[in-house]
Amino acid sequence: MNEQAWTFPVCAGVVTHPGQLCAECACASGKPLQTGCPQVRHSSKQMKKQSENPEQPETGKSTNMKKKTLKNKVTWQPLSKDNKEYFEAMMDSMIRYVLRAEIKEKENTQIHLNCLKERFLQLCETHKVSLGEWNSLKEVSNLLVKEMETLEANEEGLAFLQEETEKAVKATELINENIQNLQDKIRILESELEEEEEKAKQVLQLDGTKALSLPELPKKSIKAPILHEEILKRIPNQKDVLKDLHVMNNSAEMKNMLTFIKEAYKKLDAS
Repeated sequence: MNEQAWTFPVCAGVVTHPGQLCAECACASGKPLQTGCPQVRHSSKQMKKQSENPEQPETGKSTNMKKKTLKNKVTWQPLSKDNKEYFEAMMDSMIRYVLRAEIKEKENTQIHLNCLKERFLQLCETHKVSLGEWNSLKEVSNLLVKEMETLEANEEGLAFLQEETEKAVKATELINENIQNLQDKIRILESELEEEEEKAKQVLQLDGTKALSLPELPKKSIKAPILHEEILKRIPNQKDVLKDLHVMNNSAEMKNMLTFIKEAYKKLDAS
């Protein structure tokens, strides 16, 4: 079976078997170096590169870059104690999760992972980072809980708005149906009105000027005597009858009777 290489970025060591210690972890744990774990020459390679590339004189771009980095360094600070404790607790939980699996040489694996953890925490002591909005990573869980509560509230509000929107849509549909029914009734009434106007035009024979085209009255009807004159002609003693009628109209009894009739009409109108 081919041997599989296991690499760990923080330790920078190479392990040929799972659970086997690299050179630096073996030295840190106090155990002897095992044969299958070659030492890493990463630092020596960096030193060679630095020796091959001596420092060059500063140019305008480099000075600008230095100014920018100086400005940025103002906001970069070492990790706080809370953040270090957060990282330590997280790595402990990860180590416990890894050690739960059935692997060979569990003790060596545990020592190696603990070494990685210690080296990482040592880097946290000296390394500077941009803290950003959160001064402590422990607050992330609290912020997550708050955001989840806000999300639930927003979802409830969204559901309520959807219900209200559906109700409004149904009400709008009913209003549109009522409007359509009223429009149909208006069309029916307009057609009936047009029919009635046609019938009225036929009956009244209206011309274009909206004037009635009635037949002219006969000349005999214009020259005909008034009705009361015809009646008086048939009554003998016309003057005596007219005098009696005048006396009756001016008498107190007739006036009382007229006032009584007026009051009776007023009471009828009031009721």
